[in-house]
Amino acid sequence: MPEQAKKLDRRKFIYAGLGAAVVIVGGLAVYFATRPPAVIEKTVVQTQVQTQVQTQVQTQTIERTITAPTTPHTPVTIKHWQFGGIPSEHDHVRGLAQDYKNFKPYVTVEWANQDWVTKREFLLSQFRAGTAADTISQDTASIPDFVAIGAFQALEDVDPEAVAQERKRYYPEVWETVTYQGKSYGFPTYVDINTMYAWNVPMLEEAGIKPPFKNWDDMLEALLKLNKPPDRYAISIPMSQNTNDILIFEGIAYANGGRWLSEDGSKVTVNTDAWVQALQFYVDLVNKHKVIPPGPTTADYFVSTQLFFTKKVALTVGMSWIPALVQAGAFSIDWQYKLSPFPSSPNPPGPTIPFMMEPTTTFIMLSTAKNKKEALDWMRFAIRPESLRAWAGHKIRGRTPCTPEQWQENRNPEYEEMKQLALEGKLFKGAIHVPSFPGITELEKLLGVAYQEAILGKKTPKEALDSLQREAQAVIDRIRK
Repeated sequence: MPEQAKKLDRRKFIYAGLGAAVVIVGGLAVYFATRPPAVIEKTVVQTQVQTQVQTQVQTQTIERTITAPTTPHTPVTIKHWQFGGIPSEHDHVRGLAQDYKNFKPYVTVEWANQDWVTKREFLLSQFRAGTAADTISQDTASIPDFVAIGAFQALEDVDPEAVAQERKRYYPEVWETVTYQGKSYGFPTYVDINTMYAWNVPMLEEAGIKPPFKNWDDMLEALLKLNKPPDRYAISIPMSQNTNDILIFEGIAYANGGRWLSEDGSKVTVNTDAWVQALQFYVDLVNKHKVIPPGPTTADYFVSTQLFFTKKVALTVGMSWIPALVQAGAFSIDWQYKLSPFPSSPNPPGPTIPFMMEPTTTFIMLSTAKNKKEALDWMRFAIRPESLRAWAGHKIRGRTPCTPEQWQENRNPEYEEMKQLALEGKLFKGAIHVPSFPGITELEKLLGVAYQEAILGKKTPKEALDSLQREAQAVIDRIRK
């Protein structure tokens, strides 16, 4: 079974480790509509195509139609559950639910926030009990697993023309994250990118350094120049055994050509040169070059980011949602920083990717939705261009745009280094969904132990990954029986 053939929801609370500094919150009258029979939106999307002579701008008009009522309707209630997210996201989606009443007066969207950590168990129990919501917004890793039990609704089976209209708005690689067995199961609002690094713009400008870096060697040269211990180290990288920290290393290894499994999914391949090089890079940054503050194995994502925003380091490594921490009130700064995908080695030994990604707020319909056509119209309303604009920094920070129209109106200054690539259609080329397959959660826990053994000098990177290979293979063999 290929690694991407069967995704499994294994993403824990993506904001785990933020500490107390951030709290992620969470009769049958007949109505006559007075609105026109349909709202036809024309979105002009400009994408830049680089030629040898000049940059040409291609203009594409995307037309989408959402039908509004002109005949009497019995009142309809749609239950929507939102799993996880930051306060600004909750406010926006809750506001969309309220605004929908103005578009379809006979429809009431009941919005409720649900716990991210227990979402899988909660949704499964509610589906089996017949009490699940009509629509939800959550991550996409669980789509194949819930499709297998008949819980998620293929959107083409509700209205193929409507889905085709929406698909045109997204980058193909992004749409692939909501596609399973040829059917579409959700509408993304943004993607989280793993792995990325952030840099303090004034610090690097003062040192004459201009990211993004081409490869690890290019980055290391800059880090050695920036390193001024003990007052300021060059970079912080979270290396605890927390989930986010393990995912960060996993993203670096994948960008260097590493993969967890062979093509058929039967063999663990975690001790290949691509993985060994990535772990050796970690070890050298800590022990040889000493460009990371002491005690990295006890510094989780939040602590590592805190070092960056308190100017104890010039760069930090994390995920694309670092700006969300600032908006949520975890940090207060008055200086500029930017983000870019983490580079690979100069000569990657395996197939490289620019990054891994996952849309963690995707609108999905349950197969038990009582009125599927109305549920789909609500979902489409929620991803209108003016709504998706909110996730491009207009209301919600730290969310990577996933459509050309979002990138055109991006207000996340931290993403400016990526904007040109996005508008040229190059940013997502080669990007893949986060690895999700049966056993991945257990394997990632083992990876956390292995990479710390190498960082602490208990084993060489090759020895640590050889041990991980044996343990991980036993897990996969057990699951495949």
